Amino acid sequence: MTKVDAIGGEPVVTDGTAVTQVSEFSRGTRRSRRSNVPATLAWVVTAVAVVLGTFMRAWYLFHRPTTSDESIAGLMANQILHGHFSAFYWGQSYGGIEPYLVALRLALFGNSNFLLALVATLLSGVSGIVTWRIARHLVADPALAALAAAAAWVAPQSVPFNATYEYGFRGVTLLLGLLLVLLALRILDGDRRPAIMAALGLTAGAGWWSSPEIVYFVVPAALIVIGAIVADRTTPRWPTWIRGLIIAAAGAVAGAFPWLWANLQSGFASLNSSSFILPVGAPHYVGRLRLFSHYSLPILFSLRGQSGAWLFARAFSVAILGGLVIILCVAGVLCLLGPWSYRAIAISVLLFPFLLVVSPATWFWADGRYAGYVVPLVALVFVMGVAEADRRWRGRRQDTGVAAGALGLVATAGLVAVLTLLSVANFDHFTSPVSGYLADWGNPDGPTVRILPRLESDGVRNGYADYWTAYRLDYLSAGKLRLTVAGLDPDRWATLNHEVTGAPSAAWIFVVPTPTAQSQFSGTATLGPGGLSESALLGDLQRRHIGYRIISSGFIRAVVPDHAVRPAQLGLP
Repeated sequence: MTKVDAIGGEPVVTDGTAVTQVSEFSRGTRRSRRSNVPATLAWVVTAVAVVLGTFMRAWYLFHRPTTSDESIAGLMANQILHGHFSAFYWGQSYGGIEPYLVALRLALFGNSNFLLALVATLLSGVSGIVTWRIARHLVADPALAALAAAAAWVAPQSVPFNATYEYGFRGVTLLLGLLLVLLALRILDGDRRPAIMAALGLTAGAGWWSSPEIVYFVVPAALIVIGAIVADRTTPRWPTWIRGLIIAAAGAVAGAFPWLWANLQSGFASLNSSSFILPVGAPHYVGRLRLFSHYSLPILFSLRGQSGAWLFARAFSVAILGGLVIILCVAGVLCLLGPWSYRAIAISVLLFPFLLVVSPATWFWADGRYAGYVVPLVALVFVMGVAEADRRWRGRRQDTGVAAGALGLVATAGLVAVLTLLSVANFDHFTSPVSGYLADWGNPDGPTVRILPRLESDGVRNGYADYWTAYRLDYLSAGKLRLTVAGLDPDRWATLNHEVTGAPSAAWIFVVPTPTAQSQFSGTATLGPGGLSESALLGDLQRRHIGYRIISSGFIRAVVPDHAVRPAQLGLP
């Protein structure tokens, strides 16, 4: 039996199978009345967007060298395979799950340092599929739903960039967040089986373990579940819902158990915001909100690069941004006038900037890593706005099974085409000219991997290096080099640090700032451990009458003192 949602006119069915059969029948009959031309256009735009988004991801995988941040996930995965487990990404009190997936990949396909970010890329692919499934729950037209998923796959440019970067937790967090919304929609559609409620809680708990950023998706999911409770007219309803919510709560505890276990032993360090390492003068809440509007918002539409430069002339870029924001606002208002599920997602997009900047770390806007979570929700708002406008135009305000009209489908396809072109233009301008897309494919870490055997053969084992050098070489050498950091660089692997500081001999690693070295080490590793230069180290060793030898291999030089010289002896804190 179908029931009408008292909050927004959305059909609520106690039998999940029945609603699928009814809605698919109604969708099929209504779609047949529309010309195939708009639908064909929509599918063509979808296919082009998916192909371009895939190509850009592939380019990043085969051209961007691994960083030390990513290498930590690989090092953790190797330790996991040897039975050494950690709840969180090393050196911080948040970020879990994903290194275990990296470990699974290494166990299945071998411990290769090539394509470390493949797991993150695959997770983004699954997230795209889940976005499409969410859209199918929200709009009747499959072409419109496909456009939403395609838009979230290809744009903005920060999406393919971050989808091929192994942060250690963000890929899993995005996927779990989208799954949370999908499960909530199934509950709203009438599927309230204990298994669904348990899955809802387990997903939320695991998402919290992965990253507190799951909150961006908890908001719409919670609102959708509240809508399902209010709209339920069964008698009695409360025993069923109380039982279901208890099951969901138990699932949440199970999913978050590693987070709870680790925090019970650390005095709940995860809730201590002072653990974030912030630069001097980092902005507070209002300042971070200002940064979002000035930089993150244009990045969300591919109109700024990582340097903050505009894609086009400033006036033209701002005009495009204003037009896209107006379209988003109109779509958001239409969603607020629509069914409860539409309102829940629109409200979450509206609240996103204010929730985002609660985290002190979001002062860093350059690569869009923090703001990227809202992208699939924005894509959903666009298509839901079109669906709601079409229903109101045709006077079917209570009918969510109406397929999109030709005009709405063409307009959405045009919008997705514009977003795709902006993403490609951003890639062409700030990353790599599209004309040279097929050039220089291979292992992006190759130049570094090729020079490591010389260091190893000359007896370099333990040592100190800059953060962006140390962990990257640890990972790429497959454990043959054991390098740690010095000074104020973040010590991500305390066990390794203890091992190196206690070793009878330790090298000091420096990167020669050649163009190749700059590209291999993110352009930052021109100094040595703790910011110390090679000349300063050599001068200090000579003053102390400590002998040394220098091993040179490509753009890496290792200074090996005759006996261990520890950072504290050189005045490094």
